[in-house]
Amino acid sequence: MSETQSVAKLTVHDSLHLTDAQLSGPIPSSLGNLTRLVQLRLSYNNLQGEIPNSLWELKDLEFLDLSGNNLSGTVDLHILENLEYLYLDFNNISFVSKTKMNATLPKLSYLSLESCHLHEFPKLLGHLSGLEWIDLSHNKIGGSIPTWMGDGSRESLLFVDLSHNFLTGFVDNRINLLLPNLTYLDISSNSLKMRLPTPPPSVSYYNISNNILFGDIQSICRAKSLVTLDLSSNSLNGTIPSCLKNIHSLAVLNLGKNKLEGSIPQAYPNGCALNVIDLAENRLQGPVSRSLANCTMLEYLNLGHNQILDGFPSWLSELTNLKVIILKSNNFHGPIKPPQSQFNFSNLHVMDLSDNSFNGELPSKLLHSFHAMKVVAAQDRLEYMSIVEESSRFGKPWDYGMKLTNKGTERDYSKVPYALMVIDLSNNKFEGCILDLIGDLKSLLMLNLSNNVLTGPIPPSLANLTKLESLDLSRNKLSGEIPPQLAQLTFLSYFDISHNQLSGPIPRGSQFNTFTIDSFAMNEGLCGGPLPKKCTTAGDNLLVPPSPQEEIGEEPPFNLDWKFVLIGAGVGFLIGAVLGNLIIDEKSRWFLHYSKRMAKRWNISRRH
Repeated sequence: MSETQSVAKLTVHDSLHLTDAQLSGPIPSSLGNLTRLVQLRLSYNNLQGEIPNSLWELKDLEFLDLSGNNLSGTVDLHILENLEYLYLDFNNISFVSKTKMNATLPKLSYLSLESCHLHEFPKLLGHLSGLEWIDLSHNKIGGSIPTWMGDGSRESLLFVDLSHNFLTGFVDNRINLLLPNLTYLDISSNSLKMRLPTPPPSVSYYNISNNILFGDIQSICRAKSLVTLDLSSNSLNGTIPSCLKNIHSLAVLNLGKNKLEGSIPQAYPNGCALNVIDLAENRLQGPVSRSLANCTMLEYLNLGHNQILDGFPSWLSELTNLKVIILKSNNFHGPIKPPQSQFNFSNLHVMDLSDNSFNGELPSKLLHSFHAMKVVAAQDRLEYMSIVEESSRFGKPWDYGMKLTNKGTERDYSKVPYALMVIDLSNNKFEGCILDLIGDLKSLLMLNLSNNVLTGPIPPSLANLTKLESLDLSRNKLSGEIPPQLAQLTFLSYFDISHNQLSGPIPRGSQFNTFTIDSFAMNEGLCGGPLPKKCTTAGDNLLVPPSPQEEIGEEPPFNLDWKFVLIGAGVGFLIGAVLGNLIIDEKSRWFLHYSKRMAKRWNISRRH
């Protein structure tokens, strides 16, 4: 007898909780015989097939959770007049029954239909006057947002998530949303082509990123309770309104990937609550506002890809919680000098100063202050860097996102592993030697010092970076031999020392057997490895003298064609990298999906 058949034999029950119970098969229609049932929780199992009509006849039902299964079919709720909570997320509900749509469900307050393959707004929503929570995210809903979303008739509405659909605007071209008690509003990742809709003053979480919004953002000043504001990835223009610095609750400010101009507002007050500032990929000019030093809680600062003209803001060292500093692709210039006190970037994970005009020697005092990079955790934390805002009633993590140059290619990271440690000082005018102390940063995963004017040898201490995956020292004036100790870096999958003045043999073994000729090109003194120039047994850069067989035109009986061996190794490495990324990506998708389920269960348990 299956688990679901056993459940069906119950006759007297007011609550049935079988969440994550490894149930499979269809939901038995005989569950409709449990006429006294008040709560039914069958979420996160492997239930399949259509939802039996008998469930919609349990008129005493107050709480129904079928989320996280593979159910399908028609939803007809008109009999469930006592229903308060309905969760159908992560199923294949393609439509909602249109029968008796004028019937109301006066008690329904929570409706969650995330990832249900819906193509339109359920018409039932127009009649739910007591609704507090509505989640229609990750569906296929197109067209306009109905009038009830902004006309002030839904005073009870607190939470609205319409993200990841195909919405194009509001039915009445409404810009001011009149939902007097709304706290959470997410309309991100749609196709809204309009001016910025203004949320009500009560909103603490507002995310309308990844749309086609245009015009200025001055109207956002009316939202005086904001904790999280994300307007990124639109076409918004004008200047950053100075009122934002006066919203004392604001913790996450993301205006990146727009067309904003002018300078960063001055006069951030003492007690500034900002944890995250992302203004990347705009057209901002002028210096970095010195008043940001008042934002002592700041963890993430991304000003990359603007036109900011300034020296290195050494005063950022006062912000000891900083984990990410990205100043890449601006007009920063000059040497990096410490403040009056010493640098203190003890919690820093990512420092990206690439594509600027910094000069002078590599900043030893700056690098020495990166204490978090010196510690190799016994076990990498399987989590992503994020900010969780508990001050918002429906607060959820804001994941760090950024563009980084990894393995020679600029990549967009929508999530950043907590274990990621990065230093990128490439494309500047730094000179002098590579510092030995970099070898103390043992948890470093990516180091890029390319396109500078660095001289001297590659320090053997870099072999201490046992976690290192990407090392780019190309296009400098480095000399001497490649330290053979670097062959100990077993995680190193990208290595580029091309366009230098290096000499001697290329180390053999481990990852060095996988690097192609491009990694070593334009170093006339190098020999061995994938290069056509062979080394003598003494290890210098002279050509190996021909063997007696070669002199008389014969080949040794077991002569290997190393060209094909190297090609095979390269192909094997490429296949391994692709499959590895696929496996990691698949595991990430599974992990994120499961985490989302667990977060929903936590929210449900907190509410009940």
